Amino acid sequence: MVYNDEVRKFVEGLGVEKISKRLVNSREGPPVFEQPEMTLEKLMEYGNMLVMEKENVKRIQLADQYFNETALGENVKRVQLHCVTCVAGKSDVTDPAAKNFDPIARSD
Repeated sequence: MVYNDEVRKFVEGLGVEKISKRLVNSREGPPVFEQPEMTLEKLMEYGNMLVMEKENVKRIQLADQYFNETALGENVKRVQLHCVTCVAGKSDVTDPAAKNFDPIARSD
């Protein structure tokens, strides 16, 4: 993460459109990044960023799991299927003989 900040500054200073010319067969040679100064405050900042990212990933996974394992998830899947069949002109979800029959649907 520390070097990511240095690379980000390099790219922003140079401009994305000039990166390939600067990195590939450049007369200037490869870019040199100074070793960042690591202070306790900087380490804590990066540590907190990692913790927040981990919590965000956990929240997303829990939301996906909840969504997939609840009736809400099943209802949304039905609505999506119904919308796809309507667009395709196969709106027969209330016909018990149809492949896409949905016993909860009230109209095609």
